[in-house]
Amino acid sequence: GESVKEFTVDAFNKLNSSGQNPIERISVQGKDDENGDVFLNTDFIEKRNTIDVEFDTATGEISSRDMLRKLMALSKLK
Repeated sequence: GESVKEFTVDAFNKLNSSGQNPIERISVQGKDDENGDVFLNTDFIEKRNTIDVEFDTATGEISSRDMLRKLMALSKLK
């Protein structure tokens, strides 16, 4: 029931948890729902995003409410 991405990340974490002979990457080849070829490599599964957070220029404090709202919205992206 998992996506190929979820399976690959789970397999990588499980195989890498022993501490002996650490694994640096996993490649997975398969088919998507339309029978198209899918190739995943843990080298490029990582995704990085940045957010701009409101802050008070007088005090230098960030708006934790704004940051939480934006992080919650970002976490819902797949």
